[in-house]
Amino acid sequence: MGCHARLIKGTYGHPSVVIAAGDEIKTDPLHMNTSTRMDQNEVLRVKLAVLKREHRDLDEAIEALHERGSADMLTIKRLKKQKLALKDQIKVLEDRILPDIIA
Repeated sequence: MGCHARLIKGTYGHPSVVIAAGDEIKTDPLHMNTSTRMDQNEVLRVKLAVLKREHRDLDEAIEALHERGSADMLTIKRLKKQKLALKDQIKVLEDRILPDIIA
């Protein structure tokens, strides 16, 4: 059984990815076979793409609120905080997909 990802409705209607891993996937990369590792990377890439889209959507929403001029500062602050949290999640996934190799 491989990894499966499915989209669900997330915060503020933005899509989120739920990842279900099969039994054969191990957390230790030395004991994973190549196809399982590739499946896991594919799932991570899907989740990364979704998070980047959410980040862009929040950016557009914040900009639209600023342009209207009737923006509630508390709402904007919350959206910016969400955007920063997404940026942190994006960085974590990017590091998992392409880890730094210390030579």
